Amino acid sequence: MWVEEIDALAPSETIDVHGDTVDAKGEIVASIIHREGAECLATYGGDEFYAGHSALTVNAYGKGKAYFVGTPLDETGMSAFMAPIIKELDLKSLDTPEDVSLSVRYGDDGTRYAFLINNSAADKRLCLSELNGGTELLAGTVINDLIELKPYGVDVIALR
Repeated sequence: MWVEEIDALAPSETIDVHGDTVDAKGEIVASIIHREGAECLATYGGDEFYAGHSALTVNAYGKGKAYFVGTPLDETGMSAFMAPIIKELDLKSLDTPEDVSLSVRYGDDGTRYAFLINNSAADKRLCLSELNGGTELLAGTVINDLIELKPYGVDVIALR
């Protein structure tokens, strides 16, 4: 697939996105997608020039799949889009407090790095057993159950 054009939406403007498992509102941008082998999972609604164009696609390649989201979906829509992917891959959900984001990246040597970011002005406390035994690289401490994030704080945890 390839993107011909990206249309910016006004700050308060949304666009309908409809598919078999997704009924959502997109915002910020709407990409005009041309599928060349990719499967359409959802299309844009409405009556704008992108109505009927693919909004969400998937392309199988080798042993994997590549998904393309042509517009940022609202929370309900993103959850509906991700649910079958999470189920298919049998991924486990890690719950964080509101305003705390967690992402995991892999280093060339196989080390996993967990990045925790507190996006609020309040202290946050969390317990994620999956991070226990990891080393918080900024402070040099080993994680053992409780993690305390200061307002707008960041933890980088190396997991072996």
